Amino acid sequence: MFKKMCFLTALIFIFLTGVTYGAVVTEVEPNNAPEKANHFAVGDAVRGQINYGDGNDMFTTVLPQSGIATVNISGYPSDCRVQVNISGFHPTYPTASAGFVRSDRGSSLQFSFSAMGNKTGYISVSLSSTAGGVCSGSDWCAVRCSANGPFYLMPFTDRSMKKVPSTYDGKPVLPPIQYQFSVALQALPDQYEPNHDNHPAYDFISLDKRLQKGIIKTIPIGQEITAYLFNEHPLMMRGTKGYENSVYLGGENDTDIYHIYLNQPDTVKVTLKNFPQNANSRIIITDSSGSWDESKTGAAYFERKITKPGNVFIEISKGRENRPLIYSTTPYKLLVTTGAATVVTPQPYQPPVVTQPYQPPVTTTVSAQTAGWNTTAVDKGGKNGQQFTYNCSPNGSPATVWGTDVYTNDSSICTSAVHSGLISFQAGGAVTIEIRQGQSSYTGSFRNGVISKGYGSWGGSFVFVGQISTQPYQPPVTARPDSVTSQPPQYYQPPVTTEPPQQYQPPAGNYPQGDVFTPQGLEDFWKGNIFERK
Repeated sequence: MFKKMCFLTALIFIFLTGVTYGAVVTEVEPNNAPEKANHFAVGDAVRGQINYGDGNDMFTTVLPQSGIATVNISGYPSDCRVQVNISGFHPTYPTASAGFVRSDRGSSLQFSFSAMGNKTGYISVSLSSTAGGVCSGSDWCAVRCSANGPFYLMPFTDRSMKKVPSTYDGKPVLPPIQYQFSVALQALPDQYEPNHDNHPAYDFISLDKRLQKGIIKTIPIGQEITAYLFNEHPLMMRGTKGYENSVYLGGENDTDIYHIYLNQPDTVKVTLKNFPQNANSRIIITDSSGSWDESKTGAAYFERKITKPGNVFIEISKGRENRPLIYSTTPYKLLVTTGAATVVTPQPYQPPVVTQPYQPPVTTTVSAQTAGWNTTAVDKGGKNGQQFTYNCSPNGSPATVWGTDVYTNDSSICTSAVHSGLISFQAGGAVTIEIRQGQSSYTGSFRNGVISKGYGSWGGSFVFVGQISTQPYQPPVTARPDSVTSQPPQYYQPPVTTEPPQQYQPPAGNYPQGDVFTPQGLEDFWKGNIFERK
């Protein structure tokens, strides 16, 4: 009776707490290809072993929700290393690779990756960095993980081993290499993902087409929604072994695009809450004609007047400033409303109260410094009235510029000087800027082969002081009073460039695309490269 009561109590406890325990999944050979992969569920304990000629063991699962999946793999001998590959979990490409990691000798392996829910994915396990092996005819085979380590048997997948010795070449012959792993999930449910596809195939598809394909989804006007900075492409997480310095981090490349429809012209207002501060939010509003306007970096509110009815797209993305980002495990809030534009009522002018005699600002000039063609004046922000001279090197390449005559302080100084006609890309030269306060707007234009962009309000500006050429300075010639000059005085004219502006070309070379492994190649590796005949 006492045992029955204990059993019932345990059942009631499990039911009330909702605790569930995963099953134990044992590898079934052959499983070295996606169509032969062994299925497991999140939370299951998966057990496998390394076999001869197998190449890798493949397992498949479907994550119940989008989020961060963490893999823990252990149980293999301390002198061996394993490699784990992740593929699939992709909204468009079912076998796309998310990368791989390798363990150290003598330690278990844990890593995380971002992944989409309800998408089939694959985890494959193989042996890495072997030191050779041996086969005794068709009786048995073994492999060594390290030069001075023992031999580990490699079972055949189509027959049993026989005549297995206890030692070989003075080293013990041990049982096959076993391993076990499990996958845990930190769910980040976002009903609007995937709401942007970064694949190049979609770069030339309009927002309307993406809406038709279901990539962009419609949200309610006037109702706050919850969403995550979630990268819909499966990627290894920064900090994961082998990816400590990787630029990939879920959310870093994420762009969330939403859709609303206006029946008549109106003002669209976008409000963000709980957005990670170092995620550099930027709000872009695009109307039915494709015309768009964007907020400043880090904005929590932005509005735009829409003059025609139709589709309107709201994009939440990375700001212009390049700062480290995070994968946000907490949601942000988005509210889109419409209505009259916010009007700022001007206040009557009040003259400042001056208690001291007025002193004009002191303008200081700092000695010239060498400037690259990507150098900006952001680091001089707030030093209004001060002047700085920069030497722009010859043979420069164009960089981004915002404004005309008055430029944002994050514009390329040297490229802005070309835009102003002070220097050329070929010759370079010295230019002097003066720091000014921010403007409410900046006008774009095309000058001297340079296209500058327009922009809204920005916190700092600079202008050029004088027109400094690359020619050596010549003092003016002063004629004597009794001399007669028949020609008018000549003034400096900037050089005329007849060649077209130089377009930026990326440096030549082949870029690494990553290692590609095939089951046949791995089988050849097992059979031909590391095994010798006894």
